Amino acid sequence: MTKIIKWLSLFFIIGALIATATVYGILTLSLPELSGKTQVSDISSNTSLERDALGHAVINAKSRKDAAFTLGYAHGQDRFFQMDLLRRNAAGELSELFGKAAVGLDKKMRFHQFRKRSKKILKSLPPEHTEILKRYAQGVNLAQSHTPYSSFEYLLTGASRKPWLPEDSLLVIFSMYLDLQSKTFNRDLTLTYIAEQFGSEMVGFLTQPSQYQAALDGSEFELVEYAIPSINKSLFTNVTHEIHEPKDIGSNNWAVTGRLTESGNALLADDMHLGLAVPIIWYRTQLNYVENDKNYQITGVSLPGAPAVVVGTNGHVAWGFTNAYIDTADWIALDETQETKTIHERIVTPDKEYMYSLEKSEFGPVKHIAGKKYALKWVAHQDYAVDMELMNLERATNVEEALSLKLNPDYCEYFTRYYSDNLKANAPQGRCELLQVFNSEDFERLQQNLIGHLLMKQRLRQAPTLFFGLTDEEDFILTVVNESGEVALEQVGREPAKILAPSLAVFIEQLTPAI
Repeated sequence: MTKIIKWLSLFFIIGALIATATVYGILTLSLPELSGKTQVSDISSNTSLERDALGHAVINAKSRKDAAFTLGYAHGQDRFFQMDLLRRNAAGELSELFGKAAVGLDKKMRFHQFRKRSKKILKSLPPEHTEILKRYAQGVNLAQSHTPYSSFEYLLTGASRKPWLPEDSLLVIFSMYLDLQSKTFNRDLTLTYIAEQFGSEMVGFLTQPSQYQAALDGSEFELVEYAIPSINKSLFTNVTHEIHEPKDIGSNNWAVTGRLTESGNALLADDMHLGLAVPIIWYRTQLNYVENDKNYQITGVSLPGAPAVVVGTNGHVAWGFTNAYIDTADWIALDETQETKTIHERIVTPDKEYMYSLEKSEFGPVKHIAGKKYALKWVAHQDYAVDMELMNLERATNVEEALSLKLNPDYCEYFTRYYSDNLKANAPQGRCELLQVFNSEDFERLQQNLIGHLLMKQRLRQAPTLFFGLTDEEDFILTVVNESGEVALEQVGREPAKILAPSLAVFIEQLTPAI
């Protein structure tokens, strides 16, 4: 009996060792190769991928396209599963990995139709940006082909890896939209429910503006006092809910002018408050490449799944992103006259298929709230929501180049001749106030606000305008159309409503002083 036990123990130990060795071997084979050479037909010349002492990717290439390919290779080696989750999350395709448990989340994501939107946007991008996305995808897929076994995440789920497509990079960006802005339309949805149950007065009371809400152009919200509304007691229930303190998240940027630094160079600090994750969302890298016989060195953090440096510097300018609590979405009430259509899609899991139905309108996807139809109009649903224009910053040597804009010379002369307080005047169209700068610090604030205004115009795909005055009309400002030099009346966030004068000089000649 003792011999049998000894033999069984021996067989058990040998079996455990074999199982451990097998698991270790499979996991080892799933690790990427971090040294060696390979021949690739998708790049134009010799390209190197190195990792510094901290593991950060350092890429040397003879073109931006080759750098994109190599960055895709690095991302594919180090972060493919993370990238896969990001694209599947936005597309509503997580069920293919996790089965029935993810069907509910996939239906929630399918509401936005980001897979279709990514395909559409990809076709509209400039050819050079499309080529960058294509080369990046080729690099990702090459990295996967060089790894004979799937990583442990796919072994655990029993799923297989799918090739990376150029449109998938746009899906990754849409996934960031969902992370950073979904609370905006969820908040508006909640306010819509409140309006249906308690009336518009309750919404006004909850959302009334304060002096702490500020606009980039310096305009102010009208402060309206709302009394505490009365509530119909019949709506009360005996159900109680514990109210938890909300988890405050946000972002901030800090810029320091060169006048305040020992080096004389400006400094930019970018603090993006994102949720903790393993691995972290960002991937530090350095891109060294040649473009039009010029050498470029871009250092910063990239987003695994996309070929751009999201926050970084080229040695001349630096750029960063923060998430502001701005209103980017609205729920639009639909009446019986507005047509809608319903589409049907399959959600595939390893075991079965589920059907998903979506009602659409000209304003956006539709939800039914208290028997009424509401369409979601969100900036992420617009054709301009995603692009690759960020890469243009890599070649900028100053702020004007970074904005891809040369400021109108009349406008520049207007603000650089003298210091003054704001000037109140009467125009043929009514009273106005001409903005001025009264010292160097005020001039810097003007520059900062103007950059914010121009970035907004770029984001909205509107022609650049330069603000220089305020009017008595709410939300209307005086601007110079940068290209033509014409003076326009403009509502914030919209195209100029009316041309007031052919030039800034002509407009000023029409003014009379106001006390």
